[in-house]
Amino acid sequence: VVAAREAEIVSVLVRDGQLMHMVGDYVFEGDMLINGITTDQNGTVVKHHAMGEIIGKYTETVEFSGTFTNEQLLPTGKTDNRRSLKLFSLDIPLYFGKNSYEYSENELSENSLYFFEKKLPIGIKTTKYRELDRITSTLSEAELKEQLMEKIYLYEKNFLQDCEIISRDIKDEITDEGMTLRDRK
Repeated sequence: VVAAREAEIVSVLVRDGQLMHMVGDYVFEGDMLINGITTDQNGTVVKHHAMGEIIGKYTETVEFSGTFTNEQLLPTGKTDNRRSLKLFSLDIPLYFGKNSYEYSENELSENSLYFFEKKLPIGIKTTKYRELDRITSTLSEAELKEQLMEKIYLYEKNFLQDCEIISRDIKDEITDEGMTLRDRK
């Protein structure tokens, strides 16, 4: 068992193996915490499956930035459906030309033919294109801070779900162009 990051050990539970660091020790990422190879009183080397739980306390700083001008791609409501005949591994277009949308998102669906509940290698593929338009808006300090706080929340939810946050210090830095939030945990 090795350290996943630099930390001060605050709790130790060894199920099998030899403990290499005690509570209060500061360890670096990659340091061995529980050794799976020990020597008994006769000098015989014994292999174990190193198991245990080591809890450490550490500080982490994350930073998220954003600008007051916000560009988004929003749907305009226009759609274009393009169908093609799927014949084995071939896609034969059932349309002419290309869609004229500068920005778009698409959704693909496929309907296969069946013969006595057996799927045949023949079907129709439909691609639905939705036109998007680039919209520029200006955010207030409060709106931008709310967006950045949401990013911090998502970061914690996705990457720190197994951690307990003991303390937090969020500082903001505002410039003419935008804002940066630094979260020190």
